[in-house]
Amino acid sequence: MSSAPRKTNIAFNIVNVLLPFLLSGLFVWIWALGPEARDPWIREHGVVEMGTVIFYGIFLILYACLIRLKATVTAPILASLMMFRELDFHSSFTTMSITKSRFFLSGEVPLYEKLVAGLVWILVVYCVIRVGLYFFKPALSALRRGRAYAWAGVACAVNAFLGKAMDGLGRKLESIGIEIGDAHNKYWGAYEEVIEMGIPLYMILAVIAYVVLSKQETSKAA
Repeated sequence: MSSAPRKTNIAFNIVNVLLPFLLSGLFVWIWALGPEARDPWIREHGVVEMGTVIFYGIFLILYACLIRLKATVTAPILASLMMFRELDFHSSFTTMSITKSRFFLSGEVPLYEKLVAGLVWILVVYCVIRVGLYFFKPALSALRRGRAYAWAGVACAVNAFLGKAMDGLGRKLESIGIEIGDAHNKYWGAYEEVIEMGIPLYMILAVIAYVVLSKQETSKAA
């Protein structure tokens, strides 16, 4: 990597490192507002959640305009599904959330809902596998070379894992006999919302870093 792309790559990697601290700072600021003032920020369809939806939308626009769908179309499809989840599509049109383990076994859920939800899950699994197969080798190579967009992808996956782990944390702990209390439950629920905002932010960073670095490397090679 020549001097200019190397400096640009370092700059993007600095953003990779700073972003978790910025998100944590946002959470600390929101939590310090107090119960009433923080509620509009962290409630369902609040500022943070809608901000996450907007960032997913920005990613989709950037992906379509900059990548021009040269890569697999399953990446924006997967991002769209994640955006719809933020808008509670997974529970707004069905008897219960399709992410619940008992959804397909419950007698309360109509058959047509199970069929539609099954198709959605098939699409999700297909997109995850397709994205993994398409990007795994290039991403592994880019990670070895320290490319910022690859590390942004790793950070995106870590945020997704942490967000999923914290989703309904109180309920999960109660199932194994650990009671954390309502205050702590709200605390971790709010932190989950902020962490999930990091997913589309890292997606945006990955797209921008990939396009900028690719152009710089191409111009240097010419």
